[in-house]
Amino acid sequence: MAATITVTPTWQSAMERALRDRLKATRQLDGTYRVPSVSEPGKWHIVSLDEAGHIVDCSECKGWESGGRERPCKHAGAVALGRAYETRAHLVIAQRRVENLPVQTRTTRSQLYRTEGAA
Repeated sequence: MAATITVTPTWQSAMERALRDRLKATRQLDGTYRVPSVSEPGKWHIVSLDEAGHIVDCSECKGWESGGRERPCKHAGAVALGRAYETRAHLVIAQRRVENLPVQTRTTRSQLYRTEGAA
């Protein structure tokens, strides 16, 4: 059975930006991933993972430098999507309520992917 991974809204945003820019992560022999730069054609960002498989760095990336894991870059988003595809994981977006609105107008973030059997 495939694993279910809960994705935070900030990681959802990184994955959506990767999809928008049609970024594809390529797994390297050393376990890192190579992702093309959109702003500098011909340049590649190297995304590194720790022993547990968590994304920990994106080389020469201003987005990763400023946001890190809390506000990941689109290159990290491309790797997260690629790894989910490799492992056939189901991605579920964590629901975030807008608490300052009246109850009848509260909303939750839409899901990028739904698990099987979800409405």
